[in-house]
Amino acid sequence: MHTFPYRILIADDNHDTADLTADLLRLDGHEVRTVYDGRQALETARTFRPHLVILDIQMPVMDGCAAACALRAESPHASAVMVAHTALTQPADLDRVRRAGFDRYLSKPSAPGALEALVTNCLVRLRSREGSSSPL
Repeated sequence: MHTFPYRILIADDNHDTADLTADLLRLDGHEVRTVYDGRQALETARTFRPHLVILDIQMPVMDGCAAACALRAESPHASAVMVAHTALTQPADLDRVRRAGFDRYLSKPSAPGALEALVTNCLVRLRSREGSSSPL
């Protein structure tokens, strides 16, 4: 499916959701790190340097929007594709997600295969930005 393995960071305070998502993405050959709040996402991103970041919005310590803004402000992470994966679906929530710098939005619960399709789409977009060389 994918030409190269990518580094993917998942941040979700629901451990089961985060771990299951990570396991599915590892099956596609990606290197995945899982954390459970926004501050851990920032700390992990600094050394892991993810290509794709999947953030829940409602997390303790630092929410996903604050984490996304902070990641966008740090130049090594500015080009990472960011996906909001959240149960928040009101227009004000979606506007907040857009302002935080997310590239995509996926509501929870998502249909089977929806997250994998979205990740594939994001990675194709990332690959086209970077050209044909491996990101790793």
